[in-house]
Amino acid sequence: MEKLGLIAGFVAVALFLLGYLQKDRAKIIALNLASRALCIVQYVLVGALAGAVLDIAGAISTFFAQNIERPAYKKHKPLIFIINNIVLIGIGILMYKNIFSIFLILGVTLQTDALWLKNEKHVRLISLLCCPFCFTYNLTSGAIGSAIGDTLAFGSLIYSTVRYDLHPTKKTRTDKEQKN
Repeated sequence: MEKLGLIAGFVAVALFLLGYLQKDRAKIIALNLASRALCIVQYVLVGALAGAVLDIAGAISTFFAQNIERPAYKKHKPLIFIINNIVLIGIGILMYKNIFSIFLILGVTLQTDALWLKNEKHVRLISLLCCPFCFTYNLTSGAIGSAIGDTLAFGSLIYSTVRYDLHPTKKTRTDKEQKN
């Protein structure tokens, strides 16, 4: 079972990393949801139930974040955001096992909150903050695939931040000339 958990964790990592290499917010969220589903499988297989439960709650929060511009949700956006955070933190407290559970609560809350932001730059920056928290929990709970993924995600987020946010692609002279 642990080997299957490791495989699920590695595939989840690949999807997660691919997500943050996307420039489009919708693609970031879609790949994040797919990654979360595999992380849940991994957590169950390695016996880290707090991780599984919080990832389920995080996936639900991500669903709301993805659909927040729809009229049914948009007018209640602040309330939905607050309720999502209360639920995440509440579930984390109920699933509390040891001090490392707090790292998981912080990591999942930051990660899902980042997806509520419209600006991809801010999504990446807030997501960067969650990596050390998730890494600590994953390493101590035996979710090695996710711990490795957190390390790679941190690198991917730094790369994406530099590529898209600090040094965005500049128009070449040829592009300017073609417009004239």
